[in-house]
Amino acid sequence: MKSILILFSIALSLFSLSQTNTMSNNVKRNSLYLEIGGQSLFYSLNYDKLLQKNENFNRSFSVGVSVIPKSTLCEYGVSIPVSYNFLYGKTEHKFEIGIGLTPVYTVRHTTQQFGGTVDSEGMMNYGGQYVTYVYKYLSHEKYLYFTPKIGYRYQKQEGGLFFKAELTPVFAGYFFQRRFNEEHVYDHSSHVTSSLFKNIPFSSKSVQLWAGISLGWTLKR
Repeated sequence: MKSILILFSIALSLFSLSQTNTMSNNVKRNSLYLEIGGQSLFYSLNYDKLLQKNENFNRSFSVGVSVIPKSTLCEYGVSIPVSYNFLYGKTEHKFEIGIGLTPVYTVRHTTQQFGGTVDSEGMMNYGGQYVTYVYKYLSHEKYLYFTPKIGYRYQKQEGGLFFKAELTPVFAGYFFQRRFNEEHVYDHSSHVTSSLFKNIPFSSKSVQLWAGISLGWTLKR
């Protein structure tokens, strides 16, 4: 969780440094929107700010938050999608491309199976009966993945309805897992695993085709 808060602070610092722009005063720059799918994989509440306005070209920065409720996937989780976007188009209909970065923190239950032979007293014995043990772990997991985006944005200069539909493929970045044995009374140690570019949240895949749709409002002041 600490690493996510640090990244969020860095994102806000970059955002504040990007305030110098050539946008005219009559263009409404601040938007709030809900995204389903997209960068956060599930849903997120987001804020977007236009940073520059030329005849055909715009830039924007967006940041959001997503709380993953308790489900079969995890006990709980939180993600903070951040993206830098480039917009092309003279009217409210714009072509958008961008790059996103999303840190995720989850807590979930995982299992691991072990097999062996035991005697009548439950001791390991090569001549005994083969049994399977299932160990239950509580896993604290951190992810950092990349989400380039390409799609359509509807946003009027005077404010009002805000809409986006985009492809947001997910590329694995960093993964860190710390597991604690929930059942073994003699084993209170943690088991640590980390990897680069190997898997995205809730999947063993390193790349996942994904998409998102967003609906919100550009503030008129």
